[in-house]
Amino acid sequence: MAHIDISRPHARGRAQAHREAEAVADSLRRRFGVQTAWDGDVLRVDGAGVRGAITATDDLVQVTAHLGLALRPLRRTLAREIERHLDAFAREANGLSSADA
Repeated sequence: MAHIDISRPHARGRAQAHREAEAVADSLRRRFGVQTAWDGDVLRVDGAGVRGAITATDDLVQVTAHLGLALRPLRRTLAREIERHLDAFAREANGLSSADA
């Protein structure tokens, strides 16, 4: 399985990080039919061709994913999308807009 492991520090706090992770999970459920479940600060994601987690703590958000054969060709595209999302989340935490980055 191809692997993705991306993390970003942030200063938005645990509650906001959990809300952001839940918003991502909603999108994943709608778009890809994955199942998600919280286990403490870890939002587990499981679906056809992907298994992973979003860890959302006071000062860090980490996304890990194991991609099955069908999604391996999309690994770089998926990683870039995750990085863009996490970077935007971290920028907002520091009061920066996209124009400031």
